[in-house]
Amino acid sequence: MYTVTLSKNSLPQNIKFKSIFALPKFVELEARGDEKTCFYVEIKDTNAGVSTITPVIISKLKLGLKVASCPTPPQLIGDSNKVNNWKEVLNTLIRYLKENYKCITVSINQRPHDPQFVRGNLNGCKLSQNYDIIIDLSSELSTIYYNMDKRHRYTLRKASSCSDDELLSSDWLQKTGFTIRQGRSEKSLHEFRALWVETFKRMYGSFNPLRKLLYRDPLTPNSLITVFNKLHPYKLVKLFTIYDENGQAGASAIFYTSSNFTKMPMVYWSAGASSEEGRRKGLPTLLQWHVIQWFKEHEYQRYYMGGYDVRNPNDGPSLFKRGFGGQIVSGLTVTWLPQPLSTMRGIVSHTASLLAVLQAS
Repeated sequence: MYTVTLSKNSLPQNIKFKSIFALPKFVELEARGDEKTCFYVEIKDTNAGVSTITPVIISKLKLGLKVASCPTPPQLIGDSNKVNNWKEVLNTLIRYLKENYKCITVSINQRPHDPQFVRGNLNGCKLSQNYDIIIDLSSELSTIYYNMDKRHRYTLRKASSCSDDELLSSDWLQKTGFTIRQGRSEKSLHEFRALWVETFKRMYGSFNPLRKLLYRDPLTPNSLITVFNKLHPYKLVKLFTIYDENGQAGASAIFYTSSNFTKMPMVYWSAGASSEEGRRKGLPTLLQWHVIQWFKEHEYQRYYMGGYDVRNPNDGPSLFKRGFGGQIVSGLTVTWLPQPLSTMRGIVSHTASLLAVLQAS
């Protein structure tokens, strides 16, 4: 027997989770729509005495429609027991959100490091694959460096005017004319935003017509400032920016970190941006090498570089990420979508693919 308890904006104290996406402050980051509600759902197996907790985001769309998104699957509270039937836990969660919030869709993201990795079809749900690139920061720095693509290593040497041995030292940046700083103010966020606008203009031209029509910019100035102010006091977000020899911001990146909330300290690359001049000078590659060293020195164990498109592995972002030599791993998204919406989604997906083919031809 499973019981459900609603827990708004709170988590059990002194619990360390394995997933970076189970953190309390992360729930509010992904909320979209005109109205949002963020909370936690606790599901308890009363027979086994096992409890799980799941972060949930309810977004209200136009016409009053509601959708639910769970940035992580249910997380086990404590280590004393194990859940025997994860599928039933997920089905209980979906039923609860359908019946109590009238959600027309429910999606649950599962990253590769989530211990509750559900395989196999759930009733009425579709499983879709997603991919990450993970760098093992517990490896030797030289191992990480020489696992990188030779083109990335060449870019590092050319951009920094340093040898391979010098790049493995902690003071290589001092030998260049560049500066890397951690952002802690709204000024640094506006610098990132300016670089993001320039980056977005480059990306937008490659979008298919449907994506151009539906795209919504997730990195507005207000959202950046709000998220940063919420997370920075808890040391859950980092912003690094590299400046060229003229003091101009050339590349910038935002990272979510697990701090000491998780059993394995992890870092997740959320967003990156660069100027055209910064790209020409190789500053995005230099910045990534610096943050790899920085997080390794601060005892982080895993670096998740984010989404990787296996269907188009040679597009710019995927090619750049793969060049750092990390391991490509797969995750899942569990999506409950009732008929006829499921059929409509299939038609829209097919139409988008057809438009992309027509545009390329």
